[in-house]
Amino acid sequence: MSDTSHTQTYPSLNGIRVLSLLWIISGHTSQLASVFNLDNSFEWKSRVLEKPIYFYTLSGPVYLGVDSFFFLSGFLGAKTFLNMSEDSGNEVTMGMVVKYIYRRLKRIQPLHLASIPLSIALISLVRWGVFWELPKHQWDSCKHVWWANVLLITNFVSVSDSCTGWAWYLSNDFHFHLTIPLLIFLYVKAKRVMIAAVTMLFIASALATTLLSYFLKLSIRYPRGESQSRMNYWVEYYTKPYCRYGPFLVGIVIAIMLAKNRYIKNKAQAVAGWLCALLIMFLVICLAFVLDDTPASYSIASAIYQGVHRTVWAAAIALILVLCHEGYGGHLNTMLSCAVWNVLSKISYACYLAHPVIIILYCGLQETLFHYQDINMFYLFIGHSVLTFTTGLALTVMVERPFQRLLC
Repeated sequence: MSDTSHTQTYPSLNGIRVLSLLWIISGHTSQLASVFNLDNSFEWKSRVLEKPIYFYTLSGPVYLGVDSFFFLSGFLGAKTFLNMSEDSGNEVTMGMVVKYIYRRLKRIQPLHLASIPLSIALISLVRWGVFWELPKHQWDSCKHVWWANVLLITNFVSVSDSCTGWAWYLSNDFHFHLTIPLLIFLYVKAKRVMIAAVTMLFIASALATTLLSYFLKLSIRYPRGESQSRMNYWVEYYTKPYCRYGPFLVGIVIAIMLAKNRYIKNKAQAVAGWLCALLIMFLVICLAFVLDDTPASYSIASAIYQGVHRTVWAAAIALILVLCHEGYGGHLNTMLSCAVWNVLSKISYACYLAHPVIIILYCGLQETLFHYQDINMFYLFIGHSVLTFTTGLALTVMVERPFQRLLC
């Protein structure tokens, strides 16, 4: 499913997408290095996980860049289905739904499924160092749970036992896209019912996440407690669709809102909008350091934060998108709409699939422990990013695009 027409209409989407991807690569660079082979892990924990200045990696809320991706996916998916509905005279038919789902599968599955044997073939040829156990376990799992990737249900398989653990995002994303036709149908036929349905979905997602967080005492930052607590974080909360639907739903709502109207009428409203967006982002990051999420004194405020902060973050990104689209983005819109982002955004999906393999491969090849320093992590991030975009370009040209043409 091509997003070209939408990104031409909303060029700032390209910058948001690529910067979110770089944020995720930065987080995985730090996270996977710490899991594999740091010789000073206590220093890494005390600096990277505790200080707000390291929010660009793993400090504060975990992987907000993923929620930006969910927002963009919901926004672009809803825009696509709205266009299909308008072309059919504001009707939603079963044929349209089937076509939309097929196009979504055609967009994500060929490269997703092709990346698994390619990764296994690459890793099987590598002479591993002493830190090979974790990557070996990751790929051995593919022998047993490959079917979860085919069926796009990896979000219901334990992260520790999954084949390509990062594929949970694709499963959630596909499940979320199944809700778009229903919500657009309600929008076309009964707007008040749609508003009620959207409200209930927001409440249900926030409530489910809040209750899970409170009863399991889930950390609101990168989990560092005992092993069961860490596993609960990744398995029961982080990868589950009912906990991650909020940002995607924000994208759907914004797509519908921008279909007909303009919302920023003057500079005063634009200034207020920018202040709100920046304040929301500031609070989402800073509250993670203020609220007490230790198991012994876990508060309801921490659970509520966990339940809503990702959706609130997506709302701030949505506000920035609206401001840029309606001509009040200023220099930030110029930066986000830069032509270089357009090129990189076209290979961003392949980059998302490739970057964990590159990082795992690098870590698994090491024969000595890695010493954490900011400059070392920065060099790793630069190297992983360059290799990721190079590999992403190759996968897009040699795998993704040919499959897209074959399945047309």
